Amino acid sequence: MIRAIQFQKPDILPISHAILPSAQYRYGEKLSEIINSFHEDFGWHFLPDLPREKLPPLYKLGKHTDDWGTLWFVTEEGRCGIPVGFPIKPDLSDYDHFR
Repeated sequence: MIRAIQFQKPDILPISHAILPSAQYRYGEKLSEIINSFHEDFGWHFLPDLPREKLPPLYKLGKHTDDWGTLWFVTEEGRCGIPVGFPIKPDLSDYDHFR
């Protein structure tokens, strides 16, 4: 893994699993079996499904504003949304007043 991080031509590429809750909800145990059959090189372990009631707001269906003022639209529960509204106008006319 260190050779890969230092761009020193590792013999194999390290694997890191990054599974969105939406994939866990959709594929459940089948996904768990696949992930558990491949070694994780970064020390992460495949986590069990994140209960829907514990999802952060940015992973829940609908529109949600984050701490920076960006409006996110989530189309599938458990998947990070798409930014659709921004705290600063594209022409930066309100930049000086943003806090």
